[in-house]
Amino acid sequence: MLSHEEVTQIIEDIVNKNEAMVKERQMGAMGPLMRMSMKELKDKADGSIVNRIVKESIQKCYKRVNNSFTYFYLKFNNTID
Repeated sequence: MLSHEEVTQIIEDIVNKNEAMVKERQMGAMGPLMRMSMKELKDKADGSIVNRIVKESIQKCYKRVNNSFTYFYLKFNNTID
């Protein structure tokens, strides 16, 4: 079994590589990302832990992507300096 930190890193890498899917589908990306994560981790992590980490990683990624988009939109429209 992998450590919690190792599992988290693997899942965050998967989620970050699929940022466009997260941006488009938000939590609807959960199923595909869960399948990718379980395939990568095989029997090295408990499914319930993987599920929780995937969900948290999606939320973190979406928040980061959404904040970046908002910043650039506001900057482009001269709303902020």
